Amino acid sequence: MATINIRRGEGGGPFNKSHEERVWLESKFSKYWDIMRETAFYQRLRQRGFDEGPGLDEMKLQSQRQLFMIFVQQLFPELVPLAKQQIDLIKDLDVLQSLGFKMFSGCTAEEARQYLLAIEEDL
Repeated sequence: MATINIRRGEGGGPFNKSHEERVWLESKFSKYWDIMRETAFYQRLRQRGFDEGPGLDEMKLQSQRQLFMIFVQQLFPELVPLAKQQIDLIKDLDVLQSLGFKMFSGCTAEEARQYLLAIEEDL
């Protein structure tokens, strides 16, 4: 059985490694990944993560919100506070995507502001 010696990096943890060290670690663990995924322990950890953590839909929505805010920051920086406030109200991924298509398809800052203000009416 092989042992792996993980020493502490300068940042205080074993995962503050150089790119080469991370690639080496991943290559060493990759051959065991399929075996590990089939264990009951892994399945319990995975289920616990689904039960206790955010669901897949919530993760998609959160990811889309982050992407939305990146576009707002680039295209309409003056609307960032309003956009953050308003998109947190949206709980449906399709609604958020529709808003993004409207706002990021060549509208003016004033039109974007009106779309954001209309969110509460559309919910």
